[in-house]
Amino acid sequence: MGFKSTLLEFVGKIFFERPGSKRSFDELAQELESSGAQIEERLAGFSPAPKDRERMRHIIGIERWGQRRLRVFLGEPFVMDGHHPYKPDETLDWPALLDAFKETRAQTLAMIDTLAASNPESSDPVAHNEFGKFSARGWLKYIEGHARSEAKSIK
Repeated sequence: MGFKSTLLEFVGKIFFERPGSKRSFDELAQELESSGAQIEERLAGFSPAPKDRERMRHIIGIERWGQRRLRVFLGEPFVMDGHHPYKPDETLDWPALLDAFKETRAQTLAMIDTLAASNPESSDPVAHNEFGKFSARGWLKYIEGHARSEAKSIK
């Protein structure tokens, strides 16, 4: 393991796994719901540049990819892939992208009760392509933190 991968795993533990492990599934759901509403409110009526539309496609793709990793805790097989196949179509206009974000966040929130009931703490952590392995709570914190951080760069 090289320095870069060691550093990225450390970052993953500090910013996602550790904070996620200290929160209940209900607390994580509240954070996801709150940050999602803030993102929607801030970006509603926004007049985006092409790079902003691409950033929103990225945010949605990462969240959908994260959902796929969360489903591993529910028994689906692990697939080592990236977020690109999960991005919405590049022809979507801004209102359609905001709807896709809202729908994707609702799907994440809907998974939380199922995850909590499945006792994911008894499962092995699931790999992120760069930041090491996360628990289900770590994945939820990653999804929330990634969208919140990326959305701030849309101006």
